[in-house]
Amino acid sequence: MILVYFFSLSWRGLFAFFSEDDLMNIQFLHGYGQRSFWMLLLNVFVVATPEYRPAGGVVYRALYGALGLNPIGFRIFCYALLVFNLGLAEEFLFALTRSRRVSMFGVLVFAFHVLMAELYFNTGTLYDILCFSFGIASLIWYLRVRQAGKLPSVAAACGIIALYCLALEFKEMAIMWPVVFVIYEGVFHRNLHDFRKRIMVPGIAAAITILFALVKTRVPSQMSINSLYQPRASAAFIIGQARHYYAMGLPSGDLTPAALGVGVAIALATALWLRNRGMVFGMLFALVTLVPVLVIPDRAGFVWYIPWLGWALYGASLLSVLLAKIPGTSEFSYREVAILFCLAAGLFVWQRVPASQMGALFADEQHRLRSMLDAQLMVRPSLPKGSRILVAEDRYSDVAWSPLFLMRLAYHDASIWVDRIPQMGAAYDAGDLSAYQTVIYAGKDPVRVVAVTQPESASPVLMRVVPDTVDRGLVVKVSLPEHASCPVDVEYRMPEDELARSGIWKNWTTLDASGAGSVRIGQDAERGLVQIERVRFCHQGWLPAAGSFTIIP
Repeated sequence: MILVYFFSLSWRGLFAFFSEDDLMNIQFLHGYGQRSFWMLLLNVFVVATPEYRPAGGVVYRALYGALGLNPIGFRIFCYALLVFNLGLAEEFLFALTRSRRVSMFGVLVFAFHVLMAELYFNTGTLYDILCFSFGIASLIWYLRVRQAGKLPSVAAACGIIALYCLALEFKEMAIMWPVVFVIYEGVFHRNLHDFRKRIMVPGIAAAITILFALVKTRVPSQMSINSLYQPRASAAFIIGQARHYYAMGLPSGDLTPAALGVGVAIALATALWLRNRGMVFGMLFALVTLVPVLVIPDRAGFVWYIPWLGWALYGASLLSVLLAKIPGTSEFSYREVAILFCLAAGLFVWQRVPASQMGALFADEQHRLRSMLDAQLMVRPSLPKGSRILVAEDRYSDVAWSPLFLMRLAYHDASIWVDRIPQMGAAYDAGDLSAYQTVIYAGKDPVRVVAVTQPESASPVLMRVVPDTVDRGLVVKVSLPEHASCPVDVEYRMPEDELARSGIWKNWTTLDASGAGSVRIGQDAERGLVQIERVRFCHQGWLPAAGSFTIIP
């Protein structure tokens, strides 16, 4: 019944396309075509690494390697995990409460919420889904050992910590797990017997967490240099974020800090008055696991995925207390099953309309990408390695890399470059499109793609650049006597750049009567290896070229 409830509200997400985040994750953050899969896997074993969510990178790259840009395969994988996590949630709730009533009602409440639309329509939440899988699995293992009246053996402790580390490497939401271990001990095992041994697993997890946090925040990386991931320690900021997230579930969308504080106090007082450990633990679990997003700028409702399990436990435990007071209502009596069914029906009716509208939040972004991809592949099913594509019209902001990532992944070629007019500056020449394989007009539907006829390949022009290593602001020289007195345009690539950048320098230099020319390297030039791939003399056709030099700070 719970699975029917879940799929009846979420099934539309199975047919979602990729998001811009998906393309960035695979091609840029997880380095398809630039970093090897095995290097990502090595970073998983390191744990405290500046690499961006390496375990997530392994999954993304493995799925892309097996499926390519096949969205339905990615969505089936995510939905299989969501269903698997429902099973984990049931086991977790039962391990805590030893009550099938609490676990069933809790899983029903946890199974679906319209606030978490991204879980169902955005494969980018794969990090959250897998963080839940491994994080809750580590807690279940720990709970089973402790509720058997034992302490984790060395082997069990290693397994629990390994699962926790994987959760951490899928997403930083797991960073509060050491605190969750301690809360569990404080709520369910309040004596101080064997305190030193009991603190072993939480202590090891805390040490790993501290090292992990230091590396992520202090070592320069895609995460540490991004303001969206930089922690804010201000109490006012944290309270404001808590108000923001809890207000998401209110019809008015507004909540004062005072009202939030009173609500939390009432919920805690109710749990303590009823002396219900499930309610106490559920509430503390929800509050603590939300902390990682309280110290960074706003995220969407999908961040509730892990904390929501705590509130589901709280609500199911409270409902169980109330049902226990009804004569004749035992666990899985006909009356209780009827109540469960009525609750599912009520939740379905309450969420049915907003659930049917969730996809609209993502439709425009995903339609833009799908339309551009389909139109491009229809005109050019394959492209030579290192091709250039021009997007002459689109509906993106001035700086946007999604078309670049999309085309690289579509053709499995990280050396492809996509130029967009707003990002080209003086390099754009409307009268000369000969450097491109296709020109895409995606400013409106339907997307139009025009193929450009390329000249036949010739022998590469050898370009010797002197010196081969140059500081910014200094001069390099070239000599091409056979093209004397010609202006020179070059197409270059920077394979070691984080974007594997490519570009066209118009009027790079003008050769004198002896064929010699010089170029001053700009103070703001990208640093690294510059490979000259093609060259054009006297505004004639582009020719393949071979030459390189390195720009250093």
